[in-house]
Order: sequence, then C-alpha cells, then structure tokens
Amino acid sequence: MKSKDILTLLKRAQSGDESAISELLLMFEPLIKKCSYNALPADKDNPDRKDIEQELYIETLKAIQSFKIIDDK
Repeated sequence: MKSKDILTLLKRAQSGDESAISELLLMFEPLIKKCSYNALPADKDNPDRKDIEQELYIETLKAIQSFKIIDDK
C-alpha cells in the first residue's frame, strides 16, 4: 500500500470511519501477533497472549487517533 493511501486511511479513521479503522487494524495484525509471540515465546496457546494482543490493539487505536498528519501540499 502506498503512503498516500495509508494517509487517506488514517484521515478517515480519525474522522470515525469504522471501515478505515478495521483496515488499518488488519494491516497491523501481523505485527501485533508477532509482538505477542515474542512476549510469550514458550507457549503459543498461553491465554495471556490474547490479553497482550488486546492491549496492543488498544494502543494501536490510540496511536491512530493521536497520529499527527502533516499535509504535504
């Protein structure tokens, strides 16, 4: 995905577009999963992994909302 497309998604997400938020979260899902596996590498079925993933999704949502977009006009 191109930078311009990501910025468009961010703008839409920040204005409350739920489909844009979902699309961004799907983009970050592999990274979120990887981080949770790295946090608890010994047991892939550890129930704490879901808690870690949930916290990472929450932090990702906060980051999306607080991200400062500078238009390059």
